[in-house]
Amino acid sequence: IHRACRAICLENELYCSSVFDQGQLESKRNIINMSQLHSKDQLSVCIVFTKLWVDKIKNRVEHGGLNADEAFNFMTREIGSFFRTFPYQQHFNLCSDVKNNARARDLRTKGNEMFHPNVKRYIEAIKLYNESIACSEKGSEERAIAYANRSMICYEMRRYEDCLENIRLARDSNYPERLAEKLKEREENAKKALEMMKSAGTTSQKRNEYPVEIKLSFDAHENAPQIANCLELRKNDEFGRHVVTNRQLNVGDVVMIDTPFVNVLFDDLRYIQCAFCCGERLFTLIPCEGCTVDMYCSEECLSKAYREYHRYECPIIRDLRRITTPYAWTALRTV
Repeated sequence: IHRACRAICLENELYCSSVFDQGQLESKRNIINMSQLHSKDQLSVCIVFTKLWVDKIKNRVEHGGLNADEAFNFMTREIGSFFRTFPYQQHFNLCSDVKNNARARDLRTKGNEMFHPNVKRYIEAIKLYNESIACSEKGSEERAIAYANRSMICYEMRRYEDCLENIRLARDSNYPERLAEKLKEREENAKKALEMMKSAGTTSQKRNEYPVEIKLSFDAHENAPQIANCLELRKNDEFGRHVVTNRQLNVGDVVMIDTPFVNVLFDDLRYIQCAFCCGERLFTLIPCEGCTVDMYCSEECLSKAYREYHRYECPIIRDLRRITTPYAWTALRTV
């Protein structure tokens, strides 16, 4: 725990060093004492915690002769005391990530502009419709129309199965009766086109979208199932410790499969890939109902994500991305 806390604070210091040169960083530390942190200066979480570490914790933990439990208890008391008096909600402008139908409407309008016959930037339109869906309230007209608009693009791109799925989602979201006839017509046309594709022996639009399951090309190592048994660890003066293969390998052979302990999507992929399995499903993503950030390829992935970690991060995820380093979200999911 001691080393982990030091590593986190070291990461904060490295981040600060990357933002400011050393002179600026020292200036920040000299100017900003703990009492001044109660002002609404534009400080990142990293700078606040770095200052707390340097001023209150570092010397005692590193040179106070504390064991791991004592160090943990000391840091817990100091951090708790700090947050009982520091107005962090006002300082960092923290607020709940709530659905906003007005914003959803604006995003859908921008998506319509990308879909315009003179523009035809369909993928950009889909991403804007997805963000609109994520921002809209459950069961709202805004969400239903965004699903319907997404079905329209799927139809234009001959993705008839996805078109029908979006029509279903639109109806489940209380699609307005005044527009129902148009949606019904598109549904009938999509079904006819899909039947024609099947009669012609055309494969589904999703034939290349599901990743092939990667498997080892050889039997797994008895002590490390993610590594093929053709690999051996050796040591010599020339290379030190190194890995070699005990048999001839061909191009494309899989000798190691290392699955991530945790994964987080980059910002530009939020409305393209599933936040849980990372599959690219931009034409059929569904939103988390508690935030405007995460979208999923299915109810199954949504449920798994919520059960495993998203229930803890959901209320704070947007602010977390805004006021911390890019690695804070990964750290939260790790613990």
